Amino acid sequence: LSPTPNAVITQKAETFIPIVTPITRGSTVYILNEDNQYHNVYSRTPRASFNIGRRPPGAMYPQKIQKAGIVKLFCDIHDHMQAYIISLNTPYFTRVRRDGSYDMTNLPDGRYRAEVFHPKLGRSTREINLSASKSIHLNFSLA
Repeated sequence: LSPTPNAVITQKAETFIPIVTPITRGSTVYILNEDNQYHNVYSRTPRASFNIGRRPPGAMYPQKIQKAGIVKLFCDIHDHMQAYIISLNTPYFTRVRRDGSYDMTNLPDGRYRAEVFHPKLGRSTREINLSASKSIHLNFSLA
């Protein structure tokens, strides 16, 4: 797997932006403090736990994510801050736009598991078959 380029999570207004960051397993996520105060990002996710320590405004810290799965992030200073890194064993993923739409193009023919994740609404999964001769439209509902 190739590392995901430009995987950055920003801390601004005591919020992680974006809240969900998908990457390929083995990628480095850069955690950037754009607030005017210190933050201390950590994860207690089994097999992916880390603590980057207190970082001042303007600091950027690289964190390599070695294992596949969901890595939940917190700030030790601001307990209301949460975010998620989704570390995947595939290069085929995308992010949903604000309007709920998304696209994925140039996937090889084959059988896939399409999965969506929302931090509060959970996951939904579908098995799909793709072929170059047709496009497919998938709608997901999370509750």
